[in-house]
Amino acid sequence: MVRDPARDAAASLREVVLPLSFVAHDDARAAAWAFHVLAPRGRLHLLAIADPETLARGHPAIADAIELDEIDESALSGLGQPEMAGLIGAVQRHAAEKDLGCRISIRVGDAVETVTEFANALDNCVLVTVCPRNENAPAYSRAHALIRQSRHPVLVSGKSAEGGD
Repeated sequence: MVRDPARDAAASLREVVLPLSFVAHDDARAAAWAFHVLAPRGRLHLLAIADPETLARGHPAIADAIELDEIDESALSGLGQPEMAGLIGAVQRHAAEKDLGCRISIRVGDAVETVTEFANALDNCVLVTVCPRNENAPAYSRAHALIRQSRHPVLVSGKSAEGGD
């Protein structure tokens, strides 16, 4: 989804925002796309978002444990989120190997509001997110809300019900 065709596409690819969710299952797929489109010597902004409302529905124990405005990466394993902690570590290593900047922030709040507030404060960037084809999935609604609320281009990676692209 490209907002403004007059925008300098190369400038947008120097900053990529990758939101990660505590409940998404295709975050690694989005991370692969983020690295694929990120310009050489660009910077990846990885936002791990703990959305209390979403967590309360699927992971009430984690939702109860998260009461701070921001938590650190080491706390993720203690919250029963070793997969997210592992993905964050893998993203950091890959960024270092490719000589890319990598800023990691773990935040608590509404996923869409937190991501769009962060991204919209940047001059140029591309958001990379996943979106299932199932219109009833919460990640479907979040991806479409990001598209609507972002002032920047959004790259959406999705899978069909059959598992293909």
